Amino acid sequence: DTGQPFDVVLLDDPLAELDVPAAASRLRHAGFPGLILALVDAEDKHARRDWLSAGCDDLIAKPIDPAALLSLLQRQVRPATPATPVPSAAPPTTPKMPALPALAPGASPLNGEAGRFVDDLQRWVNQLEKALGEGDLLALAMVAAQTRSAAGFWGLKPLAAAAEQLEVYSQRNAGLESLVNCVEKLTTLCREVMEARSGV
Repeated sequence: DTGQPFDVVLLDDPLAELDVPAAASRLRHAGFPGLILALVDAEDKHARRDWLSAGCDDLIAKPIDPAALLSLLQRQVRPATPATPVPSAAPPTTPKMPALPALAPGASPLNGEAGRFVDDLQRWVNQLEKALGEGDLLALAMVAAQTRSAAGFWGLKPLAAAAEQLEVYSQRNAGLESLVNCVEKLTTLCREVMEARSGV
């Protein structure tokens, strides 16, 4: 009623008319840039990949832990702001990725989770390059949102910022040059993390 955009949308499974992935996909397709959280049963461990691919930023197990939800919101919510003009090209500089001990070869105890994160990075790089080649802005925005969320979890701020930039540019249908620059910057940072993990 105030005319201000929402910062967060909570989707509870099951919804009355749509399933959560379909609802999240519609929100992203409509250009919603905020945080989308899905409320799921704790036992449903197979939904994560499908729901993140549909546009959800994260999944919250039911029953909800208020403290955990508040902590997640404090980490990830970015207040929605009115759209601003998109520059003709993204800035050419690419920030260096800070060292992350959990992603070092042989790191413990997060080694397994870190390995899965790096595997996801490779998959996302492939999806970004494919989506860019096909001009699929929705796919670019969705993959960028997944990368942003995961990078934020691992504390990789340059990677999260680059992913957020691509997400916004894709949703605003920026020019091809801007999108190409954003994808190149994001995939370069992804490869830095992958090389650090492999010890290259």
